[in-house]
Amino acid sequence: MHTRWWISVCALWLIVVPATHAQVAASDKAAAEALFDRGLALMREGKLDEACARLEQSNAIERGIGTMLYLAECYEKQGRSASAWAVFREAASEAQAAGQFERANAGRLRAEKLEPVLSKLIVDVPDAVRVQGLEVTRNGAPLASGLWGVPLPVDPGRLVIEARAPGYLPASHTVTIERGPHQARYELPVLAAAPQPAVAETPLVIAPVVAAPAEAPAPAPLREPGFNKV
Repeated sequence: MHTRWWISVCALWLIVVPATHAQVAASDKAAAEALFDRGLALMREGKLDEACARLEQSNAIERGIGTMLYLAECYEKQGRSASAWAVFREAASEAQAAGQFERANAGRLRAEKLEPVLSKLIVDVPDAVRVQGLEVTRNGAPLASGLWGVPLPVDPGRLVIEARAPGYLPASHTVTIERGPHQARYELPVLAAAPQPAVAETPLVIAPVVAAPAEAPAPAPLREPGFNKV
């Protein structure tokens, strides 16, 4: 079954041209093709990390349904079940929209096959933790508040959850996700308030008291000779 699917995808990729193909510059198209070919060769050699990286680069330059199917295949071989599941579903959706129904069916079937063995993580954020401006990330990617408390497919391995908010110390925790089927749960702790900066005391300066100068006595009026009062 796996071999028939592989041959089918190969044949379809050679025959069907993606809708966005014509929009890619010739030099970019050549680079995407070279990366794609190199990715397939590396995958057949079992060099999965390099193979997946080349297929990712090819798909970033020229997005293609065939490339996505092979990339999902590479992820699955790597053990990145959630990534493979997501890309298979994406490829199936795009193939369906493009009228490539065999590819759409192939991608859908592969995604359905992975669903029962997915690993999932629930990030619980209690009300006491939901301070103003709280941001939660998962391996550096933002985790929207609508996804808090929801079982989300994740690849097995180490996963870093971070939380930060203005006025609070950031918190970080590493969760180890086992190979599925498995479900892990992590509850975000209450963030500690950040210490307030110390306010330097202004020294009190007392100005010396300076005595006012004494007033000089008024000078006696001058009298001209002969102007004495009688």
